[in-house]
Amino acid sequence: MISENDFPINVQEIFHLMKDGPLLQTTDRISEERILDIHKAMYMQQDEDIKKPYRFIIDITEDASGEIESPPFDEKRKKLTELIGNTNYFEHLREYFSKHAISRILDPQEITDISEAIYEDLILCAKARLMMPSSHPYFEKMLDVYLRQGFPCAWIGGKNWKKGDFVVYSR
Repeated sequence: MISENDFPINVQEIFHLMKDGPLLQTTDRISEERILDIHKAMYMQQDEDIKKPYRFIIDITEDASGEIESPPFDEKRKKLTELIGNTNYFEHLREYFSKHAISRILDPQEITDISEAIYEDLILCAKARLMMPSSHPYFEKMLDVYLRQGFPCAWIGGKNWKKGDFVVYSR
């Protein structure tokens, strides 16, 4: 059975973050454009028709993830898929947010939604660290936002990940 210890330390860091946090607990130094309202941030993150100057973060993330190379039967990919299947990181995140201060702001469905968004982002960060020979600037910056207690909810700038920056929810 595959365990977190079968992965490089920099990938294990992401697994630990999904299981134990801390996420969205404190205000930290957010240098990107900042959103203070979690409901607005979640709306921005989910709205495909977001208004300029903002861009839909999921499209930008998809653009960046296209650069993560992984042959279909790659052993690293297989191990990651097995670990994710055996460890319900999404449920860890949902339970984590249900027990912290943000649960007083968000209803149960919103907690599920933000848990899913963060889960998907962090899995891509782990995949980028695991599959790429060197770090991917977009996913390293995304992970840094999470480590600084933020939530990347939109993009401001160009139509791809190379031109612009995150818009970040921070408490």
